[in-house]
Amino acid sequence: MIICYFGTYEKEYPRNRNVINGLILNNVEVVECHEVLLDKIKNKIDIAFFAKIKIFFCVIIAYLKLIYKKLRLPPVDCVIVGYIGQLDMILARVLFPTKKIIFNPMLSIYDTMINDRKVSDNYFTKKFFYLLDKISCSFADKIILDTPEHIEYFHKKFKVPIDKFDFAYIGADDKLFYPISGKNKAAENFTVLFYGKFTPIHGIEHIIKAAKNLEQYPEIKFEIIGTGQTHKEIIKLSQALNIKNTAFIDWIPFKELPQKIASADICIGGHFGGSEKAKRVIANKVFQIIAMEKPIIMSGCKSSISAGFVNLKNCLFCKAEDSKALADAILKLKNDEDLRNNIAKNAHSLFQKEFSIKIIGKKLKKNITEMIFFESLVLTPAYLIRKKIILNYFRIYRIKIKNFLEIGVGNGDLIKTMDNLGYKGEGIDFSAKAVKGIEKDFFSNIKISKKDFFDIKEKNRYDLIIALELIEHLEDDKIALKRMQELITDQGILILSVPAHKKKWSVLDEWAGHYRRYEKEELLSLLENYGFKVEKFYNYGFPLLNALWFARKNIIKQKTVFQSKKENTRRSGMDRNLEKKFRFFFNDFFLFPFYFIQKFFYNFNLSPAYLIIAKKEKDGIIENN
Repeated sequence: MIICYFGTYEKEYPRNRNVINGLILNNVEVVECHEVLLDKIKNKIDIAFFAKIKIFFCVIIAYLKLIYKKLRLPPVDCVIVGYIGQLDMILARVLFPTKKIIFNPMLSIYDTMINDRKVSDNYFTKKFFYLLDKISCSFADKIILDTPEHIEYFHKKFKVPIDKFDFAYIGADDKLFYPISGKNKAAENFTVLFYGKFTPIHGIEHIIKAAKNLEQYPEIKFEIIGTGQTHKEIIKLSQALNIKNTAFIDWIPFKELPQKIASADICIGGHFGGSEKAKRVIANKVFQIIAMEKPIIMSGCKSSISAGFVNLKNCLFCKAEDSKALADAILKLKNDEDLRNNIAKNAHSLFQKEFSIKIIGKKLKKNITEMIFFESLVLTPAYLIRKKIILNYFRIYRIKIKNFLEIGVGNGDLIKTMDNLGYKGEGIDFSAKAVKGIEKDFFSNIKISKKDFFDIKEKNRYDLIIALELIEHLEDDKIALKRMQELITDQGILILSVPAHKKKWSVLDEWAGHYRRYEKEELLSLLENYGFKVEKFYNYGFPLLNALWFARKNIIKQKTVFQSKKENTRRSGMDRNLEKKFRFFFNDFFLFPFYFIQKFFYNFNLSPAYLIIAKKEKDGIIENN
C-alpha cells in the first residue's frame, strides 16, 4: 500500500509527523508530495499588508511546485492532505480526481480564526473562512478529526454527512516522548510547566493569575514556553501583576522539549480558554506529557472524558477560566506526592493503550484499507443517485431505527455507509460470491450472511427493510412483498427500487434476469394492497439514466443472455465490465450536476427507474390482488 501525503502542511507539526510515522510503523509506504509555505511564520495572525501580498505569491509558487512534484509521483493507492490543508484540499481534488482523498485538517479555520482567535468581524472574511472549510470538506472522501466532539461540530456547522468522518487522536511519538529521568530530587524548587502557542484557546492569562496566587509559596516556580498571538498581552499582564515566580521562554528546539517536560514536577495541559472549541479538542501537549509519565492538570471537558481521562486517576481536572481553581489544583498535587505518582503512572498506561502513534497509525490504515477496497467497487450512476436520495431522506427526516435488513447487499457499499452512520442490522444475499466478496472486518454494527429472506422466521423484526432492484427478479413479487410486510414492525419503513415503464422492456431486462418492469399506478396499488403507505415516490435520474439505458440497450447482445433467469440475476448484480470503462466519470464529483438536475423531474414519470419509500400501515393484507 502506497500513500501520498500531500500539501503545504507544517512538516514538523505533531499531527502531521505522527500520522506519517504511525502509518510507516504499520507497514504503509508513505511518499510525501510537500512544499514549504508557512512553516517559519510563528505568528500567522499579525501579518503586515505587504507580507500578506508576499504570502499570496508564495502560495502560487508553492502550488506550481506541487503540481510539478505530483507529475513525478509513482502510482499511489490513496492521498492524505495534511494539516493545515483547506486550500491544499482543493488542489488535491484537481490533481487526483479519481483517487480517494483523506482530509486531515485537525481544525476548522473558520472556528479557529473567527470564534477562537477573533481576528475579524467582517462579514466577507467570516464567509470566506466558512466556505473554505465547507468546500474543502466536500471535496474529501474521508475527513479525519482529532476527537468525536470535533466531528459533531463539523457535521452540524458545515452540513457535512456524518459518515464522511472518523477520528484519530493526535497522540505522541513514543520514540521522542517517553519516561526519562530529568528532575533532580534534591532541587528545592517545585516546577510547573506550560508550553504552547500563545492563543486564546489556551487561556494563558489564567495560568499567570494562578502563578500570582501562589507567590506566597516561594518554592513553586512556573516556566511558560512559547510565543504567538496573545504573547504581548500576556507579558503586559505579567508585568502589571508584578509576577516574580514565572520565567518566560521563547520557542525551544522541538527535540529539547522532552527534557523540559522531564525536569518539571507538574505539567499544565489545558485548554483553559473559554471558547467552545476549547471544550471539544485535546491539546497536543496532553499526549506528550502523559507519554513521559508526568502528572498533568487539564480541563475536565467532554472531549477529555470521552478520551478516557478520569479525574484523580490519570489526571487532575480543573475548571477552565478559573485561576483560583488552577492554583488549588497545583497545590493539591504539590502536597500529595502519592497522588502525583499515581496520576503519572495511570496516564502513561492510558497513553500506551490508546495514544501511541503505532495505535493511531493502525486505525488510519484500517480507514485507508476500507477506502481502497470500496474504491475498487464500480458503482453505477443509478445506484449513486439512489443512495444519495436515501441518505438525504434519513438526514432530513432524522430517521431513527433499532435494526434494519438489506436484502441483496451486492458489493456492500450501501450497507457499509449504514454501518458508518451507526445503524445496526443485517445484510443478506443469496449469492455466495457477493457475500464472500465483502470484507466483514470492515463492519462494526452489521452482520453479513448468505441467506434468503423467506427463511427468516420472526415477524415484526425490522424497523427498516431495503430492497433495491430486487422484486423484478422474483417470479412472484406479491409473495415477496407479503413476506417483507410480515418482517417489518408497525410503522416500519420499506425502501424499494424497481425498473420503470413496461414499454422499455428490452434485451437489457433479459440480460439482467428481470421478470417485469413496473408502471407507477400499478406499483402504488401493489404496495397499498400489501399494507404499505407510500411516503415518497421518486422517478429519479432523468435525463442521465435515460441516456445510459439507451446506450446499454444497444450494447448488450442477445447472445450474452443465459437460459436461466437465476444465472442472469446473479450476473447482473456483480458484472460491471461495461461500467469499468467509464468509472472515471462515475463519482460524486462528475455526477454532481446530474444529482441537481434530476430533482426537478421526480414527478414527471420520464426516467426508467423508480425509488419508493413506504411505511407499514396495517397488518391486514388485501387478498384480491
